[in-house]
Formats: sequence, structure tokens, C-alpha cells
Amino acid sequence: MSHSGYLQLPMRSMNRLIDDAREELESVDYDGFIGTGLSGCLVIPTLAHLFGKRFAILRKADENTHSYYPLEHNLEQADRLLFLDDFVASGATKHTIDTAIRDHNQRYGRDLSIIGEYLYVHGIVTHYTRDVR
Repeated sequence: MSHSGYLQLPMRSMNRLIDDAREELESVDYDGFIGTGLSGCLVIPTLAHLFGKRFAILRKADENTHSYYPLEHNLEQADRLLFLDDFVASGATKHTIDTAIRDHNQRYGRDLSIIGEYLYVHGIVTHYTRDVR
């Protein structure tokens, strides 16, 4: 799938995306999702609602918004986050997410960790724990 077609799955087949995620994530121990971008804003709240999880959306640095907060979230009851993305090109988004979580942890005395990633366009789950404190 090309970069230009990355929104095709969530826009045209949300049921397939949900079914794939349910199957791939059923054995993963996590309590929240985190991601960024337009596709993240479409997919993450939907999956969080259906799976009973918390979520956070990180604004990209160049986005002009009406909010002061770069990280919009309901993570008060979450500690173990799963990073959701459509695809990985350079790893820059992962780095940006790590930095945002580290800043959030320091600012609010939290201990959030990213325990893995799910690439929802390809249905790939990678388990790991990244220390972002």
C-alpha cells in the first residue's frame, strides 16, 4: 500500500480493521492506545471505544490547533500503552511519541510505558517494552 493510500482501510473497511485488530490484540496486555495524525484520529478512538481502552492522540508539531495541549488524552487510568500507526517509514513518529510520553511522565509524575505497536494497515503486532521515563 502506498503512502497515498494509507487511509483506504479505515475509510473503506472499518469493519475489517476492527475485526483484524480484535484478533491480533486479544492476547496483548495493554490498557490504552497512543498515536498521531489524521488516520490515528480516525482509528484510535474507534478501537478504544470498542475495546474498552483509554487513548491519547499526539498533535504533530506543525499542526495549528485551538488547544494548548499537544497530547489530548483520557489516560488517567492507563499505564501500558500500545502505539498504533498505519505504517512505519523512518521511525520518526515513534521517537516523537516517546518524547511526548517522557515529557508527560515528568510533568505529571506518571509512569506510562509503551509496551508495543500495532500497524493496523498490515495487521502486525510487535511486542516490546520501551522505557520512555
